[in-house]
Amino acid sequence: MATVAKTNKLLMEVLQEVREVRALVEPISQVIRAPKKGKKLPKWLQASLKDVEEGRVSGPFDTVAELMTDLRSPGK
Repeated sequence: MATVAKTNKLLMEVLQEVREVRALVEPISQVIRAPKKGKKLPKWLQASLKDVEEGRVSGPFDTVAELMTDLRSPGK
């Protein structure tokens, strides 16, 4: 029974973290998808947003080692 209680506690902690991350990411993704209708974005920004939508972004990285590992990975 103690193992079940520990598992439940860990699952609740993970669920809380997922909710916190979702609360941070969802407003940002809505802004990216819905630019203002009245003003056209500069081409460089349009291209950057397209890269984000298609998953051609990396990071953020917590350490230089993580950045270097990503830069040296195949396909970069």
